[in-house]
Formats: sequence, C-alpha cells, structure tokens
Amino acid sequence: VLKSNGMLLLQTDVPEVHDYQIEILKDTNLFNFHVSDKNDVWDYPSTNQEEFCIKKERPFERVICIKNS
Repeated sequence: VLKSNGMLLLQTDVPEVHDYQIEILKDTNLFNFHVSDKNDVWDYPSTNQEEFCIKKERPFERVICIKNS
C-alpha cells in the first residue's frame, strides 16, 4: 500500500499503455502526476527495458505520480 505523498514511477515504451495509464490517473484522481520531459533529471534506477530503449533510440514515456492524501 502506498502511503499519502508516496511516489509511484511509471515508464513504458508502448504508447497505448501510456495513454491508458494517464486515463486511469485522471479518472481516479488518486495521484498528482507529471509526465516527465526527456530533459528532466531522472535520478532513479534504470530498468533493462529503459536502457534498451535508450540504446535503440526507441521512444518511451515516464510519469512521476505522488499519491494524494
């Protein structure tokens, strides 16, 4: 269970999944969220898939979510 003000990081290289995640975030209003710009500093561990996408220059999306109280 994520506590109030807890952080949830989402990443995907599938546009339809990203759209669905944003839709759910908006519909539930459980989180404040920010779609990360590629120029944003990302000081979180990288996944294998993220490294693959960077290496292959494949686009992917990142979303930073903070759980509402």
